[in-house]
Parts: sequence; structure tokens; C-alpha cells
Amino acid sequence: MGEPGRILAFDLQLVLQMGVQLLNACILAIVLSKVLYNPVKKFLHERKERISNNLTEAKEALENAEDTKLFYEERRAGIEAERKEIIDAARKRALELEERIVNEARKEATALVERTRREMAKAKEDSQEELRKHIVEISTIIAERYVQEKMDEQTGNRLLDEAIDGLGDSAWLN
Repeated sequence: MGEPGRILAFDLQLVLQMGVQLLNACILAIVLSKVLYNPVKKFLHERKERISNNLTEAKEALENAEDTKLFYEERRAGIEAERKEIIDAARKRALELEERIVNEARKEATALVERTRREMAKAKEDSQEELRKHIVEISTIIAERYVQEKMDEQTGNRLLDEAIDGLGDSAWLN
């Protein structure tokens, strides 16, 4: 071992051991760099490219998604406009149908009122004619009885004719 009292002695054996260890360290560094460093470097480079590609794909997917979103929003707006047009057309048709039905109902009501008026006028005329006939019959019966009881034939006929003429002219003019 070297001289007593020295902690570290640089003798030949120490220098050779240190040289061999330094040489081993250099060889190990070169071998490890060839075996590990380049594959790790290659792995990291590939990973960086994958991440970059993934980011690029994600950006493209996002752009596609935004384009698709715009497409569907435009389509939805078109559908909304079409829905409004269909609803407006349906309302317009409903109003036209309503107007047509109301007009037909008015025409039918007017026709019914007119027909009822004609029927009432006819019924009134028929009633007046019937009443006139009854009055003539009753007057004839009364006149006959009166004449038979009170008058001679010539006076009775004259009075009857005057009554019928006066009754016929004034009552039937209404």
C-alpha cells in the first residue's frame, strides 16, 4: 500500500486502475450511446411525430366538425324556414276553407230565408183566400136566414148583393 501517513497515494497501480476504469467508462458510454441513446432518441422523435400527427388530425377533425356543424345549422335553418312556409300555407288554406264554408252557409241561409218568406207569403195568400171563402159562406148563410125570416125576396137579394160587394172590395184589398 504505499507510504504510511498518506491518504491517497498516486502510484502506478492506482493510475493504471484509474486509466482502465476511465477506458471502461468511455467504452461503456460509447456502447450505451449506440445501444440506448439512438433508440431512445428515435423513440422520442417518433413519439413527437405521432403527437404532432395526432394534433394535426385533431385540428382537421375539429375543422370537419365545425364544417358539419355549420352544414347542419344551415340545414336546420332551411328546415325551419320550410316549416314556417308549410304552416303559413296551411293557415292560408284553412282561412280560405273557412271563408268558403261561411260564404256557402250564408248563401244557404239566404236561400232558406227567401224560401221561408215565399212559403209564408203563399200561406198568407192561401189563408186570406180561405178566410174570404169562409166569410162569403157565412155571409151567405146569415143572409139566407135573415131573408127567410124578415124580408121579402127582392129586398133580401138587394141587401145581400150590397153586402157582398162592399165586403169583397174592402176586405180583399189588404
